[in-house]
This record gives sequence, structure tokens and C-alpha cells, in this order.
Amino acid sequence: MQTLADVVIVGGGILGVAAAWALAERRFKVVLLEERSLSAGTTGCTFGWLNATAKTTDWTYHRLNARGMAVYTELEARWGREALGMRGGGYLAWVGGDDAQAVDRLCDQIRRLQQWDYPAELLELDTMQLLEPQVRFPSTALGLFAPADRWVEAPVLARFFAGRVRSLGGEIRENCPALAFRYDATGRLAAVMSSQGEITAARAVLAGGIHLPTLVRMAARDPLDSERFAVRRVPGLLVQTPPGSALGLIERLVEPLDGSGLHLRPTPAGGVMLGADGIDERLGDVAPGEEPLALAAELLRSAARHLKALDAPGLAARSQIGVGVRPVPADGFPIVGPLASAPDVYGVVTHSGITLAPLLGRLLAEEIATGRCPDLLEPYRPTRFVGAAVH
Repeated sequence: MQTLADVVIVGGGILGVAAAWALAERRFKVVLLEERSLSAGTTGCTFGWLNATAKTTDWTYHRLNARGMAVYTELEARWGREALGMRGGGYLAWVGGDDAQAVDRLCDQIRRLQQWDYPAELLELDTMQLLEPQVRFPSTALGLFAPADRWVEAPVLARFFAGRVRSLGGEIRENCPALAFRYDATGRLAAVMSSQGEITAARAVLAGGIHLPTLVRMAARDPLDSERFAVRRVPGLLVQTPPGSALGLIERLVEPLDGSGLHLRPTPAGGVMLGADGIDERLGDVAPGEEPLALAAELLRSAARHLKALDAPGLAARSQIGVGVRPVPADGFPIVGPLASAPDVYGVVTHSGITLAPLLGRLLAEEIATGRCPDLLEPYRPTRFVGAAVH
């Protein structure tokens, strides 16, 4: 079966469906190919934090994430929070006031965010206790509160985007991997071969997350292109306690800045979702598909130091445990742009996929429609890796 399309998107995670919707809104005929089901990869196992708060080492990257947050505000006004799966009432992080270096880092972060016009404020213990009365704060605690931060149920958002694509005449093909790319005699993209037949198309967007390097190798006409889309696979453990197990325990995203990387948020069903960077670093020995119950129990014990209710016997065994593998570009920043050897084919990957997906989808659609790179994408082109050692 042969299909005609303007653009083929490969990848049914949040970046792929966001790009598909942005292109469909510009009246491109789009076909999205997903080898499994929508959100089957990283999008289906993500913490879902929407923020620019954690991006303070680079102003350009902070600006990109702040713009991404602004797009969510637009979407919320247009479609409503429930349709998008958006939640939250800010982000609260804290340090012990007797740790002078930690206090200095916290205050520096707040000052920088304020200088960049991103809402953030320093809170003392009594105010933090009003916001989160169930949390055990150190008696000397000082906190950072970022009221604009939110979180999103990423699979809900992905389904919303997919629904909009279909309503605009686009196609979403699940269980349909891309198999090959065909070029004409002049080197222009002619078609994408899939397990459901050939799709004639003039453009393609590769949004395969951790599988992007494989897709680039498949599509590229020069093997050097794969070096420009280098991605590390970084596993992350997420534990979600059962529905009703933590009703009213916390109201927002919370994080003790104690070096553990522990982070928590409520779930719509009355549980808590939590992860910890320190535990993620030990996931290398976990076999694919295995549920690391011992690490999940350790994560809950760590969280129970701050929320006593999470110390319930057998809670880990009753919780939902998942390991998501996150795509992290070689230098940590997004990679967005065409393949050098196949300029009709674009690649897109970022570690901040949840925050940036709607914005990057719009920017990609703008570039495909106009033939010009949007200013916001200039720092994130794959050409920055030309001549660089990428590992």
C-alpha cells in the first residue's frame, strides 16, 4: 500500500506527536510511524516536571525552557488543564540552613532565576510548613519556591496531541516501524518504507528518543551524520505508590537538596511518584524488563525520612515500578536540525523532552514551512559537533 504525505514523523513519543500536531496545524499532510504504541518508550515512564528552574547554568538553554513553559500556558488557556493532563502548584526545594555552601548555592540559583524574570523566591521554615504541612523539614531549613513549575501526565498529553493530529487529517500508525528511506536521483527524499507499505514524502522528522542514532544511520547517506546525533541512554527508576496511599500527603513537586537527588510529586489517583538521581546511577546492573524491587524499597525508605507515611510496610511491593531510559545528547543540550547528507530529513532529541516538546514541535514546523532556521534553534544545530570528538 502506498500513501502520499508531506511529512513522515518517525517516533510516537511526546516529541513526535507534538511535531506531528504542529505540522498538521500548518496544513501539512502528516503520517506518524511508531514501531510499538504511543508513549511506549520514555514518554510512558517519566516524572513529567515542566520547568526552567533547574536550567540555570546556561542562559540560552534557560530561555528555551522558559519559552517552552510559555507554550504550555498558551495550550492550557486554549484547551484546559484536564485535556492536557497538566497538574501542579509549583516546585519547593530546600536545604539545611546550617550548610553554608548549600545555602549559597540556593540563593545564587534564586537570584539568577529572578534576574532572568523567572518567578522564584526564598522561603523560611514557617512558610514552607504552611505549603507542605506533612513534610519533615530540618529546623533550620531554607527553601526555593518556583510557583510557575508544574507537571504533566505525559501519556495523556501524547494522546491529546495524537487526537488533534487525527482531527486535522493526519495519520497515526502504531505497530508500524520505519524500515528504510528512499532518495531520488538528485538526493532528495522520495519515500519512507514502513511495515505497512511505502509512504511518498518530501520531508521526514526523526523523533525516536534513545533510538535516534539508529534511525539516523538508517536515513543518512553519510555515516558521519550519526556522530552529530550522539545520544547517551540514561536509565531512571520511578516508583508510583498505589491509588489512595498518600492522599493529601504533598500538594506540589518537592525536593530535598541533600545530595540524593530525591524528587517527589503527587499523582492524580492519590499516590506519590518519586525518583532519585543517586539511585538511578546504580541501575546499570538491572536487566531490561526487570523490576528492581530492592532499589524501589530503598527509594521509599529514603523518602520516608521526609514523609513518614511512605514508611508503610510492604509499600514497595504494592507500588508501580518502572525504569525509563532517557535520551541525553552528548553535550546535554538539544539537537535539532537536518542531516547533513539528507537535508530533507530532520532529527530532534532532548533530555528536557516534556518541557520542550510543544515548543520544539512548533519550531520544527516553522523551519519546514519556511526553509529558515528559527533563532531559538540556532544554538542547537547538529553541525556544532562537526570536527568534535563525540563519545
